[in-house]
Amino acid sequence: MEVHHHPHTERKKWTHYFWEFFMLFLAVFCGFIAENQREHFVEHHREKQFIKSYIEDLQTDLKTLSFQIPLFKDKINKIDTLVYHLNGVSSKTGSNGTYLYFWHASWFYKFFPVDRTMQQLKNAGGMRLIRNDRAADSILLYDRETRFIQIHIETSLYKNQRDLQDMENKLYDFSLIPGWGQGKSRGTLQYPVYAPLLSYDPSLLRQYKNELINAQRDYANQFIYLSNLKLKAENLIVTLKKEYNTK
Repeated sequence: MEVHHHPHTERKKWTHYFWEFFMLFLAVFCGFIAENQREHFVEHHREKQFIKSYIEDLQTDLKTLSFQIPLFKDKINKIDTLVYHLNGVSSKTGSNGTYLYFWHASWFYKFFPVDRTMQQLKNAGGMRLIRNDRAADSILLYDRETRFIQIHIETSLYKNQRDLQDMENKLYDFSLIPGWGQGKSRGTLQYPVYAPLLSYDPSLLRQYKNELINAQRDYANQFIYLSNLKLKAENLIVTLKKEYNTK
């Protein structure tokens, strides 16, 4: 009877299994490193794009600030002139030229910072995308300053505006100002020099001067806040361009 012998297979050495495991581990590890590097590259590219976009926002803010800051300086001076003329107002002397200046006091340009990139950052997970600590701290400081200015506008400037408009309604005859009710810009209207006031009540005029001085104080603060913000924006642009090597 024929006997079949099973073929003898040589047992693999433990080193063979070790190298198989090592090669598998190395392949997985290299894949992990490659994926990690890819994510790092993508996040770095995304971070740099955010910074470029944010610099553009800052440059737009600078244009707005450069336009508004001189206007607040001029407004402060115009209120000085208005108060001076109000000191000469009486039923005998008439409005004493106050129609020429009153409109400067109760209107102002509100500063709207460009928050396009900040909103994108918040939607994308916040400041964690900005890995440069110096850049992140500077951006947060600037954002905090802009929000402080918005609070000042909402709580102080708007209140002064309402109070002054209430006083103007009691003192000035708008029907004597051609085009006042037609939605035209106040700066384009022709104001009468000798038009009479609606009231020459001394108590009302004193209250009006107090409201003007309160508004002037807050306009002066706004002038300072905007001037400081402009300086911060300029410095922040320099910092970001240096940290991220952008033009």
